[in-house]
Amino acid sequence: MTFSFIFTTFRIFNTTLITHYHTLKPNKPEAWFVKIVSTLFLRFTNSSDATFSAYVSNHLTPSLTLQVIKKLNTPQLGFTFFQFTKQSLNLSHSFWTYNFLLRSLCQQHHHSSAKLVYDSMRSDGLLPDSRLLGFLVSSFAFVHRFDVSNKFITDALCNKVDVNVVVYNNFLNILVKCNRLDEAVSLFREFVRFDFDVDIFTFNILIRGFCVAGEIDEAFRFLNNMRSFGCYPDVVSYNTLIHGLCRIYEVDRARDLLREICLRTEFAPNVLSYTIVISGYCKLSKMKEASSVFDEMVTSGAKPSVATFNAVIYGFVKVGDMVSALGVHKRMLFHGCCPDVVTFTLLIDGYCRVGQLNYGLDVWNEMKARNVSANLYTFSVLISALCRSNRLEEARELLRLLNQSDIVPRPFIYNPVIDGYCKSGNVDEANAIVVDMENKCIPDKLTFTILITGHCMKGRAPEAIGIFYKMLATGCSPDEVTIRTLSSCLLKSGMPSEAASVKEALFKNQSTNSYMQLRLPRVASVDVFRGLSVFLMIFVDYGGSIFPVISHVPWNGIHLADLVMPFFLFLVGISLALLYKRRPQRTQATRKALVRSLQLFFLGILLQGGYFHGITSLTYSVDIRTIRWFGVLQRISIGYIVAALCEIWLPTLQWKQMGFFKSYYCHWFVAAILLAIYSGLLYGLYVPDWQFDVSAATSSLPPIDSANVYKVNCSVRGDLGPACNSAGMIDRYILGLDHLYKKPVYRNLKECNMSSTGQVSDSSPSWCHAPFDSEGILSSITAAVSCIIGLQYGHILAHLEDHRGRINHWLGFSVSFLALGWFLAILGIPPNKSLYTVSYMMLSSAASGLTFMALYVLVDVYGHRRLTSVLEWMGKHSLSIFVLVSSNLAVIAIQGFYWTKPENNIIHLIVSRFHQK
Repeated sequence: MTFSFIFTTFRIFNTTLITHYHTLKPNKPEAWFVKIVSTLFLRFTNSSDATFSAYVSNHLTPSLTLQVIKKLNTPQLGFTFFQFTKQSLNLSHSFWTYNFLLRSLCQQHHHSSAKLVYDSMRSDGLLPDSRLLGFLVSSFAFVHRFDVSNKFITDALCNKVDVNVVVYNNFLNILVKCNRLDEAVSLFREFVRFDFDVDIFTFNILIRGFCVAGEIDEAFRFLNNMRSFGCYPDVVSYNTLIHGLCRIYEVDRARDLLREICLRTEFAPNVLSYTIVISGYCKLSKMKEASSVFDEMVTSGAKPSVATFNAVIYGFVKVGDMVSALGVHKRMLFHGCCPDVVTFTLLIDGYCRVGQLNYGLDVWNEMKARNVSANLYTFSVLISALCRSNRLEEARELLRLLNQSDIVPRPFIYNPVIDGYCKSGNVDEANAIVVDMENKCIPDKLTFTILITGHCMKGRAPEAIGIFYKMLATGCSPDEVTIRTLSSCLLKSGMPSEAASVKEALFKNQSTNSYMQLRLPRVASVDVFRGLSVFLMIFVDYGGSIFPVISHVPWNGIHLADLVMPFFLFLVGISLALLYKRRPQRTQATRKALVRSLQLFFLGILLQGGYFHGITSLTYSVDIRTIRWFGVLQRISIGYIVAALCEIWLPTLQWKQMGFFKSYYCHWFVAAILLAIYSGLLYGLYVPDWQFDVSAATSSLPPIDSANVYKVNCSVRGDLGPACNSAGMIDRYILGLDHLYKKPVYRNLKECNMSSTGQVSDSSPSWCHAPFDSEGILSSITAAVSCIIGLQYGHILAHLEDHRGRINHWLGFSVSFLALGWFLAILGIPPNKSLYTVSYMMLSSAASGLTFMALYVLVDVYGHRRLTSVLEWMGKHSLSIFVLVSSNLAVIAIQGFYWTKPENNIIHLIVSRFHQK
């Protein structure tokens, strides 16, 4: 049959139907026309026939189009006919056609087609009314097309459509439920910008979102701002806040808020208000406080609900006080509340916890006598208790009752029974239970582990192997204990090749979490990089005098030693991004970050402030007048708190839509502000001539006059030399000359003529003898930017899962920083560690990023973990190693053991031998 024959048949049939329509001349010609058009459209897909198109275009009206679309009775067919009328007939449709199509397509989840219909509606100059807009916004939001929902609202606002506040509230509610709190807040601000009248429901939705996210302080801020919008909090607002406080275990604060409600005249706390606080105390096992709130509730006239009594019973059950739990149960009956399944389950659980299983079974029988249907957790409590008491047959009978009920069981119900039969040696009965289990639910990891262990104990190695492969096929990864048990069983059974095959199959199983992944719960390359940084710090400290090429550059330039500090700062940023991967409770996180930062700062003062006198002295003490305030740990603590506050408080966008750079635009803005402040101070401050006391600076320069005061001629602005830079001036003015580092690295410059014994020549410029702190105030600003850059690398690690995506982003950032650093160096901004110049910050960040990326590829991508196991261990104990080794505490402790006199110790022997050589 040829195409021309089909097309000819279509035209004949088409013409016949049209002629028949005109011959009949029915009473309702529109109905016949709709029927003919819909029939033709259903039977023939080639609707571009000239006769059909010409006839339809002459007789089709917007109202008839709507009837045809309804007649087709399928949203997708209706959409196809709609496209035909738009493209072939250029027909304009009515609002009701668009209304019908949009609703029917969304209801059938054809949202892409619905979006095209909406665009056609806008091109026809039509807008959805408030009801249709509300439907569209909610429908697209439910399928996570939030951008489209937002566009609908924006179109309505720009065209001044009178939109009901319910539309906005529904959208906000969906955003909050989908954990899109930042987008919900941005939308609320958009409402305010358009002078939209928000109501109490709007605020309650956002308050609930903040409470769920743990941002209680932000929720209270919204509550306090409510009145400025003409809204007043109601009992729902306060209940939401009370619940939020209880979620983060600040129940005392929740109780204070409850008392505040009691003092209000507009409304009184309801039963839910009291129940939330009571439940909070019960979860903390503070039953005295919970009982007190319960009494206050009864005194206030609020009638306790079943949920209230259940909360109190739960609390007493949790602490093992069954007498009090039963007393609450009696009070429950006295107040006219009928116990429900939760009440009975709690009482059964309480008896089982205290070892009175038979009393628990009595409650079970009472429950059945009251015709209260058990739930899944009722069965779970009883079955677990029976198995612990080795009453396996009774537990098996309960499983049969469960299978006969309408309850959908889960693996944790079956596992105790299977485990009981395996431990008793009845593996066949355990296998039979698993067969019954597979008819109801899928066995989980624990089920397979129990079976493998049970078969191994019975010496059934082949069956254990079969269960193992079945476990892998279902997507469950065995743990280390299971693998060790199975391997041991196979080896004892004389099956070494099977044991090797089991391990090989486990490693090759790519569709599940492999054994190596189970052993790598954290990104190992982060620990390896931290360990490498510690190793380099020790290496350059002790080897710098032997290999000058790796020691610190005296002023401009970069050696290996100059990369150690940026490595640590970079790692601080990565660690913070992983720590705050989930949105933290801001106030609590800020408090912890401040405490951590202060701990590092004061530990740095103790270690590097002059308290310990080095490896050649057995004394320790420090004069507060000359203590060094800034050092390595102090700088890390400053970078830590700056990066932590950025991560905790600054808003972010969705990285999947905006990319990592734009998503964290606020972080980059803070970094730019810090660099601008640093550059302004470094190049803009005028440095006058300055003088210093040689004795205070512990210099070898002979005094020129009786006052021992010497002058350095500067009178410049923007100088980057060691004598007249503004970084040193700021430290001298704020910290004081006596509190700076007495042996700055620039003493190794040729101008200073430093001898092999570390003494500066008398003929050297006077500034060679002056102290200078390379970890000072101004340079700490750019050091904090290094932490913010590390934060961005951590974001990529935290939010991207594929190796290729991570590496591509890291490589892009690193190459960009490298190019920018070289460009700044060419422009005349030299890389300088002592001043922590912008070019040095860029180049060291690039080196940090490339080094971390290489370690990530080596350790986490290719799995060569054994090669770096020592570095990984050092990374996990980096602070301890820094305290003991890098700060010489271990060396000082060892040299504390001597023979006859303090000079006869092993450290003094090694040092003296080294100096002799």
